[in-house]
Amino acid sequence: MPTARRSPSAQYQRQIQSFNFVEGEPKNDSFLYSLVRGGLRAVTGLVGKRGDPEAYKLGTETATIGIRGTSFGADDCTGPAAGEGPCKGLEPAVYVSVTDGEIIATNAAGSVSFLAGQFGMIDSRERRPASSPPIPACSSCRRPAS
Repeated sequence: MPTARRSPSAQYQRQIQSFNFVEGEPKNDSFLYSLVRGGLRAVTGLVGKRGDPEAYKLGTETATIGIRGTSFGADDCTGPAAGEGPCKGLEPAVYVSVTDGEIIATNAAGSVSFLAGQFGMIDSRERRPASSPPIPACSSCRRPAS
């Protein structure tokens, strides 16, 4: 059985589009889901580590995030979440962080790779994802406690 851990924020909502895992068929693995609102931290598990590297993807309001066997975080501070809770005082955007491995944020303007220890911000489907400094109020935008 594949393992994946997610730690959702209080207002977290997701939608699963597809999931496929057959132990003997890693090339057919897939896990595609969308972050509808809120934030999460996740560890990809087997689907993100074997077979097709495009098998694990997270859709957000501003980009699709391809995960490469990693630990990552994402906070959707767009739409109704903008200006509330952990998004208060932040520019409306999807914020990402990588603890281990790599994610690739892709939208109509292009793709950007974020590696362990890096943070990113995706504020529009028409603007390329960009690097971001750690942001203390945002769970995906701050360095983990040592």
